[in-house]
Amino acid sequence: MLKPFRAPPQTGTLTLVTLLMTPDLTALTIFEQYIGKDKVIVGNGAPLPITYTGASQPSPNLKLLDVLLVQHLTKILLSISKLTKDFPLLVTCTYSSFVI
Repeated sequence: MLKPFRAPPQTGTLTLVTLLMTPDLTALTIFEQYIGKDKVIVGNGAPLPITYTGASQPSPNLKLLDVLLVQHLTKILLSISKLTKDFPLLVTCTYSSFVI
């Protein structure tokens, strides 16, 4: 089981590198309630609370760790940079789709 994520004490803005942010709890295969007061700041400047952290397994060969549940997101956010750093994958993106 994952340990709850506890944010370190901070004096400024916390930058958390995460692989995936989703608004859907059913996308997480394992999860723990988030213990902390940090929020995700989205494009319009609105702070959205993080409610859970966990892992997701979108396919049998790909297990994503460091997933945040942010309930009021309107899109799933995936860090291609962290994905290709954590896994030996090639990702091809176009304006309307991507292939891993």
